[in-house]
Amino acid sequence: MDIREIAGKTYVIDGDQWYDENLNPLTRKSTTFKGTSFAVTFTQFEEYENYFGRCLILDITEESLTVRYIRADKAPVRDGLVATYPVAAQAKTVANAQRTEKAELDRTNTYDFTGTDSDFTLLWIAENGKIDVTCAPHSADNFRAYYQATVGHSADDHIGDGFNPNGHTDRWGNTLQVHIPMPDEDGLKGLTLPEDGVRVDGGTIIVSNNAYVRGLFRKGFEIGHNVENTKLQMAS
Repeated sequence: MDIREIAGKTYVIDGDQWYDENLNPLTRKSTTFKGTSFAVTFTQFEEYENYFGRCLILDITEESLTVRYIRADKAPVRDGLVATYPVAAQAKTVANAQRTEKAELDRTNTYDFTGTDSDFTLLWIAENGKIDVTCAPHSADNFRAYYQATVGHSADDHIGDGFNPNGHTDRWGNTLQVHIPMPDEDGLKGLTLPEDGVRVDGGTIIVSNNAYVRGLFRKGFEIGHNVENTKLQMAS
């Protein structure tokens, strides 16, 4: 079970079922807007990205969403701001963002972790996994530039703890890996893994797949351990 405080109220979550503070079953509001080539569903207390940042949906009516910004990226919004938007306009914004994101993932050969199917995988890696990056000396600077632009700080902050910029002296490319402790049988079924570059060593799953690790970086993961990383993006 999980307990969340939202807008001054306490909710208890058990799997997909939500309860109020008195443990009465709660049905979250939901609405779907269908365009000519897309459909976007909004559900109360879930998060989504719009032009200004990341929003938590507080309430839904037939035509509007009331949201609170949990991460403001552009003025004039700020963290914590509560705003109400038309459902149709926000659905079009989300659909456009998804198309832009998909094009960028394809362009950069980055694994797509969007969608709630990946939530268990991201959470398991965040709490238990470790990311290692080994570079050839002549390609390390290119990786440093990519990492700085994607994650927001220097890869050299992780030298000795996951980043080895001179590990491939006889190779051109870089190796991006994530080491994932083996979950139980049910957890293993819930892991989202790539088709290539996966092996098991003892009780550890080792994913040597650059696109997969770039997908983690795009979700806010850093080199090394991420158990205390507060910038991670889970559901999308």
